[in-house]
Amino acid sequence: MCTFFAFVYLSTLQASGLERAYLFIERMQVDVETEMILMFTPNSNFSSEGELTLTFLTDIGEWCLEESSLSVTGVVSSPVDMGSWSIDVELPTSGSFETTCIPGDVEEEIYDKIVVENVGGLNSGVSYGILFERSSNFTTSSLDGNKKVAIELDDGATQATIEVAINLIEADGVSLSAFVSDLSTISCVISDTNLSFGTLPRDGNYITKQHSLSIETNLVDGYYWAVFGQGDGTNAGLWKSTLPTSLIPSTGSTIINLSQNYGFGLNVSSASGNIPDNFDNVPGIFGAINSGSSNSRLIFYEESPASSNISITLVARAGVGTEVGEYSETLTYLCGGLY
Repeated sequence: MCTFFAFVYLSTLQASGLERAYLFIERMQVDVETEMILMFTPNSNFSSEGELTLTFLTDIGEWCLEESSLSVTGVVSSPVDMGSWSIDVELPTSGSFETTCIPGDVEEEIYDKIVVENVGGLNSGVSYGILFERSSNFTTSSLDGNKKVAIELDDGATQATIEVAINLIEADGVSLSAFVSDLSTISCVISDTNLSFGTLPRDGNYITKQHSLSIETNLVDGYYWAVFGQGDGTNAGLWKSTLPTSLIPSTGSTIINLSQNYGFGLNVSSASGNIPDNFDNVPGIFGAINSGSSNSRLIFYEESPASSNISITLVARAGVGTEVGEYSETLTYLCGGLY
């Protein structure tokens, strides 16, 4: 299901002190929890402590289900930032925000409102942003249609108000579906998922372990293997997580030489297919593994339909200053087909 985000700006009332505002709501469907981002730009200065109020001028009792606090935080961007309609800085606080969602009263004709206390000093011409996090006690109205929201600033000496409009609809999601037929198949196998280097002596030789990757497929356009490693979450490598922590890193570049003090890497060879330039089937030279899935490295690809076995040599060496202890690493392999 695709969810559409709602953003409608309407300046219907403008008092001295507010130049522009927009209210971005995560959901424009009726009767759902929603996150909101408010951006506004004062055209006069406000003191070091004030109050921000959002008043929902329709459907009393529909927005705040019960009086409760809301979690808010200053933000410097929103999904609809563009040009001059961009947030400059987070909405400041004179201490910490205290935010309350207050239900309205039909008999008293009091509208639902959100009150943010302890707003810090504001400067003219600067666009400020604040995020209202989702809460089970704050939902969109159960009634669809156009809704007006009044935004008011008050520091005790100066008041400023502007109105924006949002529109609610019965359903904001479009369901997408597809059927995939079983015309092509691919089988990817890792020969051994539990390898140990045993004991790495300080300032000793490189220790190697081997396993293999295999593919069986009838894909027309080809297939590939890729890999990434986590290590300490920043640099991939054999990681000792207990104190004192230490890392035997993967290269972080294109090569590890046997003359280096320590290292961790992998070496790829195959009877068919292609190995990228950053992996070279030469003893002592290993491709960079990097750290996260977004930096996963292609280690093999084949452009024609075939089956293949890829040999992987894993290598590690501990330098003279390596901390004593247990080290571990998870290499995550990815296998995919192209068609």
